[in-house]
Amino acid sequence: MEISGIHIQGALFEGHIVETKQISPTVATAPNLYIAWISADSPDVYEKDQSIFVPLYATPERNQLIAEVQMPCTKNSDRWIIASVALFLSNQ
Repeated sequence: MEISGIHIQGALFEGHIVETKQISPTVATAPNLYIAWISADSPDVYEKDQSIFVPLYATPERNQLIAEVQMPCTKNSDRWIIASVALFLSNQ
C-alpha cells in the first residue's frame, strides 16, 4: 500500500535517514511510504545494522502510535534514536 503526505521529524529521508539541515523545517514532508503487513517471523527488509524502526504516529503530539516502520539509515542507528526520529500521518 502506498501512503503519501507522511511527515518526518528529527531527520530527513533521502533514500535513507539523513541529518536535518540548519534551514530544515521542524517537521518535513517525507517521500511516499510503501507498507505491507508481513508475518512476524519473516526476515527484516533491511539489515539490522543499516536500519532503524521509526514510530509512525497519528500527529506530532505522539499520543497515538500507529505502527513502527523499518527504514534504512547509515551506520550508528543510535544517533537517530537520540534524535527522536518519528513519522506522522498529520503535521497538526
